[in-house]
Amino acid sequence: MKYIINGVVKYNPSDDTLHCLDNSVDIITLARSTSELFLLLLNHNGTPLSRESILNELWEKRGLSASSNNLNNYVSMLRKALLQCGCPDLITTIPKYGFLFEAEVVTVVENDSTPEEKQPIENNHLEVPEVLANHQVPQKRSHRPRFFMSRKTKVMAIILSLLVIYFSPGIYNNFRLQSVRTEVFRLDQCHFYITDDKTRRMDNASIISSIKVIAKNEKLDCKRQANVYYFADKKLDASGHVIMSDLLSYCPFNSNAPCDNYYLSKHENEDENES
Repeated sequence: MKYIINGVVKYNPSDDTLHCLDNSVDIITLARSTSELFLLLLNHNGTPLSRESILNELWEKRGLSASSNNLNNYVSMLRKALLQCGCPDLITTIPKYGFLFEAEVVTVVENDSTPEEKQPIENNHLEVPEVLANHQVPQKRSHRPRFFMSRKTKVMAIILSLLVIYFSPGIYNNFRLQSVRTEVFRLDQCHFYITDDKTRRMDNASIISSIKVIAKNEKLDCKRQANVYYFADKKLDASGHVIMSDLLSYCPFNSNAPCDNYYLSKHENEDENES
């Protein structure tokens, strides 16, 4: 399987290469770890990934050691490679959380068989009706409608199978997104989501209240369609008071522009913004 990103670059995970479709630069070969990181981001297109989940998926599950600094280096190399192919700003850093990859991605399933090897397969499909006809009794005309109905059924089955194969990546991505992010509410054209377990454990009314405060203060443009991700964290200041740190990551829908990040920090149970 190969991936076409924003219609300008093709990525082949089998040999870790990036191919600019306009041939403006030579084929770029990614380091193995960079390629695996890119594939993970592609498979979570439009979904924020935490640093911990990336490190765990690419290294810790395999018994390898990795650090956040190493991850930053791989992200930097991947950004430079994509920039060479005319795809800047596809990877957004979400402070204190992780990364978000957003692009228009088309998956391409290519058959490795040569044209000569494909031809007999097509002939076999064409010969099936003739084989069936040879097993029927010619005198009984009543069998002919059943024969034609069978052929139509086979053609429809093939068409439906092709449609399922074509649309299955989109269906899969839709179910995958629903499983990793939870929609809290909508404001005009803005869809607000939470993605991490820590935020999910918070009171829903408190989440919505904090989101509305930031959206109002920062005058978020919800007249255009956008996905907005909310993150919350608690920390102790020097005097031992609990500080609530909220983050909204505003990502315009179907846009190559990077997400905009907005912050709100306040003491727990306080309504006044302190920063």
